[in-house]
Amino acid sequence: MVSITGPIVGAIISAIVTDKLGGYHSTRLMKFALLVGIGLSTGALLIVFENHMMMAIFLFWVTLCNGALLLPMVIGIMLTKVEPEQRPTANSFANFMYNLLGFFPAPFVYGLANELSDNPKTSRYGMAVVMFACCLVTFFIFLTMFTDKDKNYFGMRKDNDAVLVYEKDGGSSTSSVRLES
Repeated sequence: MVSITGPIVGAIISAIVTDKLGGYHSTRLMKFALLVGIGLSTGALLIVFENHMMMAIFLFWVTLCNGALLLPMVIGIMLTKVEPEQRPTANSFANFMYNLLGFFPAPFVYGLANELSDNPKTSRYGMAVVMFACCLVTFFIFLTMFTDKDKNYFGMRKDNDAVLVYEKDGGSSTSSVRLES
């Protein structure tokens, strides 16, 4: 039930939130994606250390829900950066990379990490390594926000900011607006 309800709830909420925050071009959506990524990473990393079954199931549900909430937003934001005629190719390439770098190696990495531990039967190293990938997603969202030249997410960059200056010529009725950077 957890593996069904978590992703479905996340995907439904993703559509509603994306619409309410102004679509894929909105800076608010990217900020929200970062918050969801932090929740995703927190839930995923806490699963590794949890000993109580019910709490682990809840954290797993939170991780699945946040992952399903985040993925459509991030894909939509990514596709807005690509020319419209190249979007089908970009989407196909993105799905290919998810499978190649995410789903395909996960069981192998999980097993390898457990085998390399001192006690492979009770080790949580495999789960820790696989769940660490969620932290990478959050890191890359933050990195994208920090380096995006089109938008100023954190209000820190001054070099790209433009200031409107209103000038009036000696009290006459003529006026001009110039852009200073």
